[in-house]
Amino acid sequence: MKICRRQPGLIAGAPLIQMAFTVFIAGIAITGMVVAYSGGMEMWKKSTEQMVLYNEGSSALALIDRFVRRAGFLTVKSYAGHPNSMLELEVPVRTPRNELDYRLVQFYFLGFDKTLRWNDLTGPQGVFNQKLLPMVTYRQQNQEEPYLTVRYVKFTPIDPIRPNDPTTNGYTLVKIDLVLDALRGDSLHLSSVACRRNIPG
Repeated sequence: MKICRRQPGLIAGAPLIQMAFTVFIAGIAITGMVVAYSGGMEMWKKSTEQMVLYNEGSSALALIDRFVRRAGFLTVKSYAGHPNSMLELEVPVRTPRNELDYRLVQFYFLGFDKTLRWNDLTGPQGVFNQKLLPMVTYRQQNQEEPYLTVRYVKFTPIDPIRPNDPTTNGYTLVKIDLVLDALRGDSLHLSSVACRRNIPG
């Protein structure tokens, strides 16, 4: 009669193997969760930057379009079909004496700091060299890049009549091209055609 004895080493080694296997599987799961989280965060940041580019660019174009519609005089310092970085408007306003007056509004691109700025003399105080894009100014550390920069802004008069020079009332149609760059490399190109509707008769 043969007597079988237990082998303590085999019995003790089995839980260690199971534990190592469990740790290995858990490590794979945790790594997958970290990768998925990192990928999700990157996608969220990318989507957020694209949304910021679109929202701020669209708001700037809407503001320019609103002033162009009200303008009594519109000029771009170039011939029709040739873009320029500045747009000048004369907008009618009512004085405290209820008299009609025309005030200057300018939109222009500054290449050295990559911003879109404007002057608005229609209000009681006036706005001078105010930054239109980027719209939000964050406190930045030294050498820190802005969250949004303007690659270029182009104002192109496109009047079909007298294309070589403006009429006595200035141009009527102007095309606006705006290209924005985000800090992480995304870019957005917005284009709009604004029409001056306040044409003296």
